[in-house]
Amino acid sequence: MTKSIVFALTIFLTAISIPAQENETKPSTPTQAERSSKKTVGADSTAGKPEQSKKTAVQKPDSAAQNGAITLKISTDPSEAGLKINDVDYGLTPAVITDLDTGSHVLELSKSGHFRRRVTIQLDSAGADLHFELVRPASVFITSDPEGASVVFDGKEEGTTPFQSQRMRPGDFKLLLILDEHKSFESTVNLKSGHNDTLRITLEPVKPKVQLVEEPKKQEQQISQSKISQPKNKKTGFIAIAFFIFIAVLIGVEKAS
Repeated sequence: MTKSIVFALTIFLTAISIPAQENETKPSTPTQAERSSKKTVGADSTAGKPEQSKKTAVQKPDSAAQNGAITLKISTDPSEAGLKINDVDYGLTPAVITDLDTGSHVLELSKSGHFRRRVTIQLDSAGADLHFELVRPASVFITSDPEGASVVFDGKEEGTTPFQSQRMRPGDFKLLLILDEHKSFESTVNLKSGHNDTLRITLEPVKPKVQLVEEPKKQEQQISQSKISQPKNKKTGFIAIAFFIFIAVLIGVEKAS
């Protein structure tokens, strides 16, 4: 009896569990509306992807071309000089710059032991390849005989002899030495980058102008002589007149007798 009941319950539970499993594993069949809806969504999403990528390709511009940016190459002699453009640090030379716009830019180059160089450049869309030479200070030592002469470089007085400077900018200069009672010395000197030049100059004394001092004395002597000669000439004239009068009187007396 008990076995019969257990067997009946087993069959009943089995019969109930089979439809439930079929409901869980068997997928639901979509309706026609759902199938058409899925097709529409799938077609839209598939067609949208190429269109989106094409749109991205068009909207993604070349930023360098749009902003007018150009390529600037800068090299220096010597190399490894500090580079600033518009007060922005760009490292050391040689350098290739690609983030500049066309137009005016201020370049500043600096290196220890050399003069700082600052220039303004004008860039166009073609870019530029620029090379700069940095120069070192020139040293000059000037002596004169006699000493104490004023030293003038390009119209600017720098000191007196003996004169020395270790921070002269290389190039051509008009040198002028001036000393009282001496002839001025004038010349053009060329100072080269990193060179030490020594100039020894002898100044010629100015000769005294003796003639200018004697000429007034000669004039005074001539004036005094003319003054002395004038009275003599007057006396000679009076004597001649008196002589002629005397001769005339004698002739008249002789005629009367």
